[in-house]
Amino acid sequence: MVVGIPNVGKSSLINTWRSYNMGTKKSAVIEGARPGVTVRVQNRVRVMDKPPMYVLDTPGVLSPSTRNVDEVMKLALCDLILESATNPRYVADYLLYWLNRTGDFSYLKHLEIPGDPTDDIDKLLIRI
Repeated sequence: MVVGIPNVGKSSLINTWRSYNMGTKKSAVIEGARPGVTVRVQNRVRVMDKPPMYVLDTPGVLSPSTRNVDEVMKLALCDLILESATNPRYVADYLLYWLNRTGDFSYLKHLEIPGDPTDDIDKLLIRI
């Protein structure tokens, strides 16, 4: 059984393992760049002939609940939770807050924003 947090490549690992050991290019499990592609434990997948070896793909697992909003926002920034579980504007606002708090004002140059750092996410979103 392959288990891990969402969106770390569990399905890709199974397909690569199968391809390497069995010489097949065909994917046995569906992969995706977003969390939530694997939604249930899949049927067993043969990844080796000699000796015969099978694995199970599983959905990503996280703690049943997060302790605080800061934790949720960090997970959302890493794309480890479904976008539908958060508001992208709030996630962007959190990132701006974090950049300002840590003194990383590189976004000003990158987005070509003249002047001082801002806490106004709308000012930045207009530039994107």
